[in-house]
Formats: sequence, C-alpha cells, structure tokens
Amino acid sequence: MKELSIVEINCVAGAGLEEVFNGAIIGATSYAFIGGKWAMASGPTTFGIAQLVGTVMGIAIGGIGGALYGLTHTSDQVENFFNNVMDYAG
Repeated sequence: MKELSIVEINCVAGAGLEEVFNGAIIGATSYAFIGGKWAMASGPTTFGIAQLVGTVMGIAIGGIGGALYGLTHTSDQVENFFNNVMDYAG
C-alpha cells in the first residue's frame, strides 16, 4: 500500500479547520448576497425588512452549509461550488 505525502493528503482530504472556516465565510457571503437580492424583489414597500431577513437567513444557511461542505472538500472546491451557486441562483 502506498503512503500518501502531505501534498497528496491536502489535495484529497479537505476536512481541515481552514477549509471549514473558508467554507463558512464563502457560503455566508454568497447566500447573504443571494438572499438579500431575491428578498428585495418583493418590492420597496417593505422598507428593507425583507432584505434584512433574506441577508440574515443567507448568512445562517450559507455559513452552516459552507462549513459542512468544507468538512469534506478543499478550499478551492468550496470556492468553485459557491461560484457556481452564484452563477445560477445569484
């Protein structure tokens, strides 16, 4: 059985604190942007309440989801995933 080098482990494994942190930050910012943008489509009569709720919910959902995704993926994979989410949903 072949022993993996540190570089090979880092390329495959993810599951580090850095990846979890990056996933949480990238996910929170992406989903906050999407939530605020889509909530504002409800109209300006809500005086930004819908946008505030969308942004806060986006931070919560995106942060948790990004952290969980970062548990099993590398930082580059997390960034690519949320870039694709922004392309299709944002």
